[in-house]
Amino acid sequence: MKKGFFPSLSLFCLLAGLLFALCMSGIAWALPYYQLRDVSGQRDGHTIAGSQWFATVWEQRQAAGGWIRYRDTNGGEAPVVVMVTSADLVSNFNGVYLHDPQYSNLYGDDVSFDPIESVFLVIKEGRGTLNLDFGNYYAHHEPYMTAQPAMEDVLLSVADYTARVQPGRPELVSMDSWLQTTMTFQADSPQTYGSSLGYLTFRQSASFDTGFTGYRESIKIPLVVANVFDGTADEAGNELYFEMTATGGDDSEPIARQRFRWGAERDMTLDLGTFFMLRPEGASMPVYNLQTRIANRTGTRYRSQRYDGLRATYQDFLPEFWMYDLPRDLYGTLPGNFQLDPQSQIAPGLVTVYTNSLDMTYGSGESFRLYPYQGADAPRDLRLTYRRVGGMTVLGTASSSGDVTPPWSVTPFRMTFADVAENQNNTADEIAEYTGGRPVMPDVSFDFSAEAGDRYIRADAFNSFEIDSAVSFDLPTSDDVALLPVHVRLRISRREPLLVGRWSEIEDADSVIGAFAGICAVWVRSEAAAELDMNLFTTLRNRGYSVEKCVQAFTYNDFLYLDFIVLLADAVSQNAGKTAFCQVVEDDGVPYILIGDGSVDGSWRLSFYVAAAGESPSDPDPTLPGQQGSSGGGGGCDGLSLTAAGLLPFAALLLRVRRKARRKRQG
Repeated sequence: MKKGFFPSLSLFCLLAGLLFALCMSGIAWALPYYQLRDVSGQRDGHTIAGSQWFATVWEQRQAAGGWIRYRDTNGGEAPVVVMVTSADLVSNFNGVYLHDPQYSNLYGDDVSFDPIESVFLVIKEGRGTLNLDFGNYYAHHEPYMTAQPAMEDVLLSVADYTARVQPGRPELVSMDSWLQTTMTFQADSPQTYGSSLGYLTFRQSASFDTGFTGYRESIKIPLVVANVFDGTADEAGNELYFEMTATGGDDSEPIARQRFRWGAERDMTLDLGTFFMLRPEGASMPVYNLQTRIANRTGTRYRSQRYDGLRATYQDFLPEFWMYDLPRDLYGTLPGNFQLDPQSQIAPGLVTVYTNSLDMTYGSGESFRLYPYQGADAPRDLRLTYRRVGGMTVLGTASSSGDVTPPWSVTPFRMTFADVAENQNNTADEIAEYTGGRPVMPDVSFDFSAEAGDRYIRADAFNSFEIDSAVSFDLPTSDDVALLPVHVRLRISRREPLLVGRWSEIEDADSVIGAFAGICAVWVRSEAAAELDMNLFTTLRNRGYSVEKCVQAFTYNDFLYLDFIVLLADAVSQNAGKTAFCQVVEDDGVPYILIGDGSVDGSWRLSFYVAAAGESPSDPDPTLPGQQGSSGGGGGCDGLSLTAAGLLPFAALLLRVRRKARRKRQG
């Protein structure tokens, strides 16, 4: 006997005892998840696994509190390591099971009882093979059953593939024997990379002795075949697909989303936009999270690291879960997500999902590092920037009722202006130039919860609502103007008739709001004005402002989200006879849409709705001094004449001088 045997045995017994104690304490200790390695040819001197497969299966373990059920992944290389299955169709008709001898009896639990949920196969350049053994194994599960042969075969079908299985005929399989099959796959378009959905249909019947000539049962298992590019993502046309979604607040709604492609061949900087950090009085700042989904259609894994601003180093950034690179199928047979070994990282043929908290205290953004898993010689940085705007105290909220995803929500708030210097950039002075009075906002006791509601506008309008709220506070002087800052969020379904058939046009556009504005518009209605309706997009453009900067837009889960902030003024347009005026004021470089409600009556009253865009606006003529835009089909404030546009700043200046003189006399 070798020296050191007994200490080794003691250590083994100790570990076994600890493992048993963990299991008995109710802690689910899972088998190791499958590690998906590189599929492409040899790169950077590391070995390549080649085509691989895994199955998502349902494990169950007995613990102190009862049975624990969870999803696991088991697999191997294809076609070297066979996938051995067992269909218990003769005895109990309840599933197809994965049998992997390397895990059998590890805990006294035969993993042949783990039903297969789905199968994944990743191949390169559209060609691959998978060996699968289909067994008559039911008597192993049910010892009291009499062993008998069964008639078995497997049918194979995959969209966009020529797929064959050999043998292509049913065979009689005896107890504890296996029907050995070889499956071959040839993509109809080998250079079209991505995943296709197919099915493995397992069929089994009783023996010929029963006189039954048909199949007792057949079970369909979804099969996902991923065709990947034989190389790395830095080659043009084969970049990684990124989807980054920032969420925040109590309901964790999306507040920003970016979709782009990056081959990690260069450093990249991406702007997520402006985060308006609304919070109730005395509450802590909202928590923001970022979910990053990366689809890898190459045969090379990628590793991601996150920059830690406090330690000034890059730390390993492990995935939260993985997904198939396919939309959920109609019947929900594909798992929404699953776990792999962490070293699978950004795995070939799959979507890898990361989640991290956004830093709202230090710096101005986030930074990540990406490189091929085994090739860290030239890592590339992805820098995320975003603007955080605070000083906004929530005064309540209102939204459409009766919908899981409400078409609109309105959140008024009391804001603190950042530009407070007594100069031409002072935000309060700028607002006063347009409204004719200093802006005064409600205090924190103002309650807005029932001041906005659904309203019918017209038959072709959708996502429509009305704000009708009394000022409910006294203005210090008669020259002051009641101002209500409001955050408006519209959630427009892709099922709206105007968007049917054009959703991809919007979602894939470089400018989501630009594509949407060519179809629909946000309209503002003021019943106190001579002209009822104003096309908000047209008006902003005719004022010389970018709609993209004033309105944040993105698509998410079949909805188009539009976010913008309106400074709602209880004021009338200085341009007589026109609808409620519209201007843009900037506070510390952040644009806000200033809209008057068309009257001075101690209330804020405006309606918003979405409808067809109508006539396109005319472009401003840059050769005319002071010209903001020509009269177009938008209605409302886009129709300023040259005389009015030129005299308005002068009139505002006189008004401002008059106010300052009055204050000086009062002082």
